[in-house]
Amino acid sequence: MSKKKIAIISGAAVAAVALLALLTVYLVSVFSPSDSGGKESTGKPTISAGTVTASAGDTVKVPIEFTGNPGAMGFLFDISYDADSLEYITYEKGELLSDCEVSGGDGALKLLSVENENITDDGVMAYISFKVKDGASGDCAVKVICEENSVCNYDEESIAVETSDGKVTVK
Repeated sequence: MSKKKIAIISGAAVAAVALLALLTVYLVSVFSPSDSGGKESTGKPTISAGTVTASAGDTVKVPIEFTGNPGAMGFLFDISYDADSLEYITYEKGELLSDCEVSGGDGALKLLSVENENITDDGVMAYISFKVKDGASGDCAVKVICEENSVCNYDEESIAVETSDGKVTVK
């Protein structure tokens, strides 16, 4: 075989490999789910505390909600509350998470959850139960505090989230 024929065959082989690589990249990009688990987000990811109304002596449940979910699996953030007016009692896992833990007290709580895969729905992460102390009045703040790496996806990529504070309004 001549050198000219070998050069032509080699060039054709390189072109075929390059074409195959481009085709593979195209097919992967077309048929793979997006980073959001195949669901388009409806807004900026936000973790918010709800607002409820109560009387002194009542026990209330404040929902902690995640909306605008781009596909997340790990959560670690703080919840602060007015300890002069509210006493932390307990928490219940919300409908969004398969499991979560809330710990702390005296005005500062920490919520932790690690899911098995990205969740893509919006919903309530947990319900925080407080007893409204005698003598409490007005608005008692319940704040969500997220740091830079408070939320991440399955690939361990940080998800920037906004927060929205809630309150217990004592009537």
